[in-house]
Amino acid sequence: MGFQFAGKAVYTAVWVAAVSLFMELLGFSTQKWLTAGGLGTVLLTLAGREIFTNFLSSAMIHATRPFVVNEWIQTKIEGYEVSGTVEHVGWWSPTIVRGEDREAVHIPNHKFTVNVVRNLTQKTHWRIKTHLAISHLDVNKINNIVADMRKSVGQESSSRTQEVT
Repeated sequence: MGFQFAGKAVYTAVWVAAVSLFMELLGFSTQKWLTAGGLGTVLLTLAGREIFTNFLSSAMIHATRPFVVNEWIQTKIEGYEVSGTVEHVGWWSPTIVRGEDREAVHIPNHKFTVNVVRNLTQKTHWRIKTHLAISHLDVNKINNIVADMRKSVGQESSSRTQEVT
């Protein structure tokens, strides 16, 4: 890959030199144009760095799909906890996340490439931890209570609970 890059760089340099020499033979001063082009490129690079970084980050988000529209994500960006539903993932525009308080948070896409993003929509299992207080006088009702709990949690988890108990 390094040889290909070097070959293309030499090829481009030869063409630029040939065009520059041809323009000099016609009487045009190419030194001013090359200097202006170099300075223009440097200024464009410095000014457009943030935009270009956001565009590349957007391409990475669209390609890898760590989250898509209508998914619930959670991240911490510059000390600020962001949690909510993704409303928009733009190419040039920032990603919009709407929190529980219905506030729209506009986040530049390059922030997602350097911070941890938890996609809670793609979570496969949820753990519910609770404490039940049952009186010793209601010992004979425990089987009914457990049966009702298994119905409310779901059939799949009840079969696993039976194996454990």
